[in-house]
Amino acid sequence: MDEIIEKYEALRLSRVKRARIFQIIFIAAIVVTTICFITTIIMGGNTLVSIFAGINIVLFIIFISLFLTEKRKWYRFFKTTIVKDLIQAKYPGSVFNPDAGIDLNTLMKPEFFARPDRYYSNDLLVAGIDSTSFTMSDYVLQKRHEDKDGHITYQTYAEGRFFDFHFNRDFKNTVRVIEKQGFFTFGDKSKRVELESVDFNKKFNTFATDELTAFYILTPQVQEEMLRLESCFKGNIMFCFNVDHLYIAVNDGKDSFVSDLFKPVSKENISKLVEEIEIPLNFINALKLNREKYSRDIDNDAI
Repeated sequence: MDEIIEKYEALRLSRVKRARIFQIIFIAAIVVTTICFITTIIMGGNTLVSIFAGINIVLFIIFISLFLTEKRKWYRFFKTTIVKDLIQAKYPGSVFNPDAGIDLNTLMKPEFFARPDRYYSNDLLVAGIDSTSFTMSDYVLQKRHEDKDGHITYQTYAEGRFFDFHFNRDFKNTVRVIEKQGFFTFGDKSKRVELESVDFNKKFNTFATDELTAFYILTPQVQEEMLRLESCFKGNIMFCFNVDHLYIAVNDGKDSFVSDLFKPVSKENISKLVEEIEIPLNFINALKLNREKYSRDIDNDAI
């Protein structure tokens, strides 16, 4: 970690110096432009002052563009280099693409959300730990609204991170655990299930196409871990065991792997980044997805 900090912090500081120069110039340009306009008004119009003001407006546009470009370049570099290197260290052989996202049809499979009119997804990570492979990405779901004058806007109703874990066992049923936030109707004839834990039932609604499968998967230990995991995130968390997949949505309105040119590459910030990267691993360990329970074959009559 120390090598990463030393290497990339020096690079960030060199970019900060350039950005600061651009920032000083565009601020100076806008100040001079303002003074020119005030002078023009006081003097009742002056062609030379107006031309000078016009030149400064052009300088402002050029250098604020350079400033913003420098910030965008660092943001891009941060994800494609620093984040990617840390991901490879944690998940050897993984694929990380900040420009790609999870397929909308996959996001819709657990029926956590209504189908959107507009969909964005990025920061796609495909990796695996032992017998469990997973896909992770950010998502933004938006609904189209049109007012009486015909003006169209899009409003975000769900945003966060989506996980698709694939294990080598077919449960042949669907079990959903949804943090309480309203009424849900599922298309697969799921029924409400009450579990042993009073605290769990207060926090979550549980639905299953087969009650025995729900009790088999959601042991008291798993219920405790789900409650603990819920406390780690803001917003809502949803789980869906569907055949041989576990889908998890953390609907907290956050974007993953965020950085800024003026945010140092420090031990504290890199540690926070590593914590984000380890979220799928924490789910696998907490819910014990690599245990025999999720990997051995079963016959058609078993749960």
